[in-house]
Amino acid sequence: LKEQQWKLDFETTPVLRRALVERVQLPGRLIAPPSGRALVSPPIAGNLLPPEGGALPTAGQRVEAGRVLARVQPPLAGSDHLTFLSSRQQLTALRLELQTKAAEARTDATVAQVALRRAEQQLTRVRGLAERQAKSPREVEQAEYEHSRAQAQVQAAQTRQRLYAEVEQRLSALPADLSQGFPTVELKAPIAGVIIHAAGAQGEQVAAGAPLFTILDRSTLHLEVKVPETALPRIPPQPSVVFSTPGERQHYREVLGAGGGKLLLSAEAVDPRTRASRLLYQLRNPGDLAAGLAVEAFVSSKTTADALTIPESALVEEEGRYVAFVMLGGETFEKRELVLGIRDGSMVEVKSGLSENERVVNRGAYAVKLASVSSAIPAHGHAH
Repeated sequence: LKEQQWKLDFETTPVLRRALVERVQLPGRLIAPPSGRALVSPPIAGNLLPPEGGALPTAGQRVEAGRVLARVQPPLAGSDHLTFLSSRQQLTALRLELQTKAAEARTDATVAQVALRRAEQQLTRVRGLAERQAKSPREVEQAEYEHSRAQAQVQAAQTRQRLYAEVEQRLSALPADLSQGFPTVELKAPIAGVIIHAAGAQGEQVAAGAPLFTILDRSTLHLEVKVPETALPRIPPQPSVVFSTPGERQHYREVLGAGGGKLLLSAEAVDPRTRASRLLYQLRNPGDLAAGLAVEAFVSSKTTADALTIPESALVEEEGRYVAFVMLGGETFEKRELVLGIRDGSMVEVKSGLSENERVVNRGAYAVKLASVSSAIPAHGHAH
């Protein structure tokens, strides 16, 4: 068979001992964190106009925080040459409306600041209790998650407050002769990212609060893993996780450790409707992961410190059982029936059938199997 090996994609690997982590396969989804998604809407109704000297941005375009995306010009009051801003009464009503909304935005910002301070105090308290072993790591993680969410809410409230303040400032600076030109309200990008949705055409009448642009920053993503209540007993308090995407089933991405991510939420409650809990991780996006992507997550369960292991690619299934082909010499192979243990990503524990340092075919195993049908490759159910 040696001559045939060079014509095949062929490789062998030694049987080695190593630590393996048994993992539970669960459905997962990559989602954008709250701070990584922004919706841009006009505070008032009017005509949609492009930025001065530019064009309306389109889906797929990258923007920086603070960039002017569009302008909204309040509509005409009637069929005459005057706009509704030339009417003192309508201008006063508009200012009163904006003052009301600005006051609401300031109130929202104050409430969010109070919630943030409460979250900071709770986080400090829980960390202090955790140092005295009075709180669990899961409770610390929950407090950190609530603190991060409160920070995002403060940022969103402050953005709305600044927007209304800008509108008030522009209206207060209108010229005495309003017929010289009609003021516009600028719509700015609150975060840097890519526009994934753009609605409205130049000159179109848009309503106040209409969603015109959606901006996504996917430099950081969250991995949400659904855990059925039947699997909860197998999940430790601080589970690690790897995942694979639909196009890379044999490529496992690490989240914690070398992956640079962290666990945000660890199966705190069971949804009464779905009868499932959830794990939430934060991870850095190398650039090829899309928000909303469904993935297969492999959550750590138990560890075997000294397992005899081979790559999953060395396994060949025969009539419901697994075998591997051991290279005895340059031209001879032996088929071994295996008893398998736990799996850890691409590595599999072998409880019987192989010995340490034997070499198994891990690439081209099925070609060796086909050759064994017509050749004299011996078959044994145990190692010699």
